[in-house]
Amino acid sequence: ERDPMFSVRSDVTLTTSAVTKGQGAKFRPGSPIAAGAFILFAGVAGTATCQYESGMSCLHVVRQGGEILLVSDGTVQAAEPAGTARFGEGAELPLPYTRHLWERLDADLGPAPSVLFVGGGGYSLPTRLLASRPDATATAVEIDPLITEVVRETLPRAGEAIRQADAGTDDRLDIVHADGRVYLNEAEDRFDAAVMDAFSSGSVPAHLVTRESFALLKGMVDGPVYVNLIDRPDGPLARGVHAILSELYGTVETVQGPVSDRGRSNILIAASDLPLAPLEALPEDYRPVTITPARAFTDDRGWVGHR
Repeated sequence: ERDPMFSVRSDVTLTTSAVTKGQGAKFRPGSPIAAGAFILFAGVAGTATCQYESGMSCLHVVRQGGEILLVSDGTVQAAEPAGTARFGEGAELPLPYTRHLWERLDADLGPAPSVLFVGGGGYSLPTRLLASRPDATATAVEIDPLITEVVRETLPRAGEAIRQADAGTDDRLDIVHADGRVYLNEAEDRFDAAVMDAFSSGSVPAHLVTRESFALLKGMVDGPVYVNLIDRPDGPLARGVHAILSELYGTVETVQGPVSDRGRSNILIAASDLPLAPLEALPEDYRPVTITPARAFTDDRGWVGHR
């Protein structure tokens, strides 16, 4: 989970707590996709030493003001308010794009949805869903087990949800450590909705944003699909993914966040066969946008990432 306008200071102090390896929340073996977005974190970017390192991720946990930040490869991966209040009970999602996705989910879904999250990252949205709906279930596909371990030990709300799943006291969260496309190719599960929020550093993995990938996703999801992208306004990634979703769904709505100094923003696309529920408001500086028609990405002619 990342937001290009979520600014952070460069003089913060890194935490130093260790992560204890464990079996995880119903972890299943699979090929080594992490949720993400795009802002350079000046305090750790270019630093030779990682606080936690897996070979796939270089992670730091940073406390800034009243928030805890998970920084991956120099970018903010996720954020939670510090303290013990639960989501919805005095604590909310700090990143504007996650707030919008949550409001979209909250408006569109019933009381007991099953939701697939392709990209685990900080597990903020699965945690918010489960806190809001006692009868909901969430499956999160995350490529890097280290991210899950660090979240378990350092982010209070998502960490609690993961620990409860570990202990078997709450079986509503299922974490699958696998590449997102491998999961889509092989899984036989069915869901009421899905969130595609998978990143490798600053880019969405190309094999997840193709016509074939979204066709697999549509085949296992009965309801809406929500996608977080980082791109220039009306950029090539946004156009290609919008073209795919426009082929597959009757309703496609796009919202864009503020543009960063690097010229990119969160572009959030919601797609459904049925009309989407109206929202009362958007996060500050977010607005609906129109995406130019383009060629849909395919497995053999797709997205190549930011350069």
